[in-house]
Amino acid sequence: MSPRNILHIGACVVGVLGCVPGMARAQWTTSGSNIYYNSGNVGVFTTSPAYHLHVVESATANGSRAIYGLASATSGVVNGVYGQTASTDGRGVIGYASSTTGANFGVFGTTASTSGTGVYGLANLSSGSVYGVYGKTVSTSGWGVFGESTAATGSTVGVEGTSSSSGGVGVVGIDTNSIGVYGLGINGVQGIDSSGGGIGVYGQASSGTAVYASGTLVATGTKSFCIDHPADPENTYLYHYCIESSEVLNSYSGTIKLDGSGGATVDLPSYFAAINKDPRYTLTAMGAPMPMLHISTEINDAALAGGERVGKGEVPRCWFRIGGGTPWGKASWRVEAVRNDRWVQAHGAPVEVAKPAGERGTYLRPELYGKPPEAGRFYRQWQPPVTPSTPSDH
Repeated sequence: MSPRNILHIGACVVGVLGCVPGMARAQWTTSGSNIYYNSGNVGVFTTSPAYHLHVVESATANGSRAIYGLASATSGVVNGVYGQTASTDGRGVIGYASSTTGANFGVFGTTASTSGTGVYGLANLSSGSVYGVYGKTVSTSGWGVFGESTAATGSTVGVEGTSSSSGGVGVVGIDTNSIGVYGLGINGVQGIDSSGGGIGVYGQASSGTAVYASGTLVATGTKSFCIDHPADPENTYLYHYCIESSEVLNSYSGTIKLDGSGGATVDLPSYFAAINKDPRYTLTAMGAPMPMLHISTEINDAALAGGERVGKGEVPRCWFRIGGGTPWGKASWRVEAVRNDRWVQAHGAPVEVAKPAGERGTYLRPELYGKPPEAGRFYRQWQPPVTPSTPSDH
């Protein structure tokens, strides 16, 4: 038997154990086809094992494995590696990449199946701070949890975590200098809340960005901010909702004191020309009616066209002139303009989009159309994953 197969438990393991110098055989017990160790630690390629089973892999070749689990059955709920804890503060599986450099992974999982899961974590306790998957890295180029679904078709998931605890978390990624959770695939990171009052994906940052989307951000429901209600912060939330439009608009507003002729010049931000086009105006008289209040001079088209010079030393000044007001009066103004930065120039802002062939006949929210859940665009992903069978010898 090769030394690297010393833990291949089978009929030959007794012979291998008999060859280990200094091994106290009385600590090993046989029961039928099972062999187990009563006390102490077992080490493989280490002379000072610190854990019940301590395996060290010193090989540097790609693909080297300290512990390798293979479920070769082609059907059934089988597990290559399965970890479980009953502690209210435990982890079923924890992976730690201790190197402070390099693209290393605390836990890495991959699947080539169109309905498989790269990494699956289950926290099935109904209370306590439990985690389906917990990832942490201290590397400047590492990931706490990295999930990748490489299949080009099918309902694939990079990382999926579920928790049935009222205080538990499906997936938690923590990183002090890099990326807490990174998902790549058809659905790189997906968070699901089926309780009706929970949170699918939660992001928190003390000074940086809690949730960052590099690209388009989409919501099938409303978009809002939520704060503690100023009048009752302990018991009530206050929501304010975003204004929706078929155009991508930027808005600028303010109030201004008119001069002796009933006019005023409004200067817009220096970056206005670089990110806007097609401005439109709103004026409101304050304090008294001003029936002749109007925009006497619009934003110069040449200034808007020169927006690309911003940042190159020539900043086009964008302004407009108010006229027809009461001398020394006051007015409020509002300018809305179509967003025209380089992202919109490159990608546009489509309003009516035909569904791809694979999504036709499905609905984002089928229940709103009286359709069954199976008609949902993400129906397969929303279903609870198959729970791994519990080992009988735990």
